[in-house]
Amino acid sequence: YADAHHNLGSLHYTLGEFNKAKSSHGKAIALNPHFAEAHNNLGLTLQELGNLSEAESSFRRALEYRPDLSEGHNNLGNLLHKLGKLKGAEASLRHSIALKNDFAEPYLNLCEFLEKCNRIEEALLVLSSAKGKVAGKEADFLLSRATILFRQENYETLDELINQININD
Repeated sequence: YADAHHNLGSLHYTLGEFNKAKSSHGKAIALNPHFAEAHNNLGLTLQELGNLSEAESSFRRALEYRPDLSEGHNNLGNLLHKLGKLKGAEASLRHSIALKNDFAEPYLNLCEFLEKCNRIEEALLVLSSAKGKVAGKEADFLLSRATILFRQENYETLDELINQININD
């Protein structure tokens, strides 16, 4: 029944019912303490509820039970970024990509992280490195690239990118 509680928790999370999600994920973990995905999703829920240190612990527990859980590394990286733990954030996001290089979210999150650290060229390289690996997210990657170019007031390259998009349409 741990799966049922986990699925119910995920539904509550999607509906924005975070206290109910927390309860359901907690029940899943009580039934199966090593249920990494339930710990990961509990971490997301705790983060939404503003319990950031508990969320970090939950993500770390998920990764203790399943070190290959790319989503867990991505979520931990995002949280560490919010907490200002920059080295850990970058390492977690890069590890997420290494584990599952066709998972779009860590590329986009690492790009955002690098941009905020004013490491613009690296951010653009991350986006380029995802090309051909992540299907169905091309628009998200183009939007991220365009956003960086706009914020950097690099209008010439932004115009070139827009022309490329129009040619490929």
